[in-house]
Amino acid sequence: MSPEEVKKREDERAKKTQEEFDESQNVAKRKGVKVFLHGSNFLKTQTLKVKFSHAASGVSKEVSAIFKNAKKLGCEIPDMGGEVPVGHHHIIVEVSLNG
Repeated sequence: MSPEEVKKREDERAKKTQEEFDESQNVAKRKGVKVFLHGSNFLKTQTLKVKFSHAASGVSKEVSAIFKNAKKLGCEIPDMGGEVPVGHHHIIVEVSLNG
């Protein structure tokens, strides 16, 4: 393999690595990412809700949850908006059985 081909492959690998890193930094803010919440004693109700809160900015968003079983719920991470800066953050997640 010629030095130019080696350099091109290394550049492509570096670009792919950077893209994956950038995605990992932003994925939690991306609207629509599906997650499972694991716990215990979940009940199947029509009013299951999950609240995502970013304490540092005061931003809270609520979404409907899907009952999977007594130990698992499914939902989509909401778009937290522009007030939450890009990066890794601690997000408080609360489940409500009655909305």
